[in-house]
Amino acid sequence: MTGKTIKCSNCHASLEIPDGINKVFCLYCGTQNLLTDVLEIPGLTLLCLKCNTKNKEENIYCDKCGLMLQYYCKFCSELHSFSKKICPKKGLNFNVNTTEDKDGLTAFDKAIELGNTDTIELLISLGADINIKNKR
Repeated sequence: MTGKTIKCSNCHASLEIPDGINKVFCLYCGTQNLLTDVLEIPGLTLLCLKCNTKNKEENIYCDKCGLMLQYYCKFCSELHSFSKKICPKKGLNFNVNTTEDKDGLTAFDKAIELGNTDTIELLISLGADINIKNKR
């Protein structure tokens, strides 16, 4: 054990952190707790819109829930997070319907491919158009 403890994100019970482990399951409620959610770690600043997990800035998908965090901008071909509404390089508006992953899939297409209904519902609430065709 590292001698450090964290609070469970669900029931707030104290949990000991074993050495070399990046996630701990709560012994009381069974909730998975990623250490990146509760510890301040440099380079973990990309926040998931679905589960509020802190992710590495270069992550495309959330480490915890798998939600696509950022997309390749079709205007400048660089990665941008969903928190941005305008391409910083070109000054053009983009959203969940105009952004795709490297395979040409929108977030909605990827969520359908993975069968993730929570992500599908979240994307629809963010304005995803279910009628847009992907490049595949």
